[in-house]
Amino acid sequence: MIGPQHYTEAENLLVMAKEQAAAGDTAAADLFLRQADVHAKLALAAAAGVSGYESMGGPDSSAWKKVAGVQI
Repeated sequence: MIGPQHYTEAENLLVMAKEQAAAGDTAAADLFLRQADVHAKLALAAAAGVSGYESMGGPDSSAWKKVAGVQI
């Protein structure tokens, strides 16, 4: 999994946590929140590692631009 995929997974897990909390399942919501936190941290680490993405090419650069909403 590359950085942008971790970011997207974190967002998806947050939605799932919200749904579980609304359904009253706080244990499941907590689990999804913890998983989202891990993926968000991995995305942050990946972003820090490629902070000069504009000067580099390749699939990771394109993926970051796409997930960030940057016009390619």
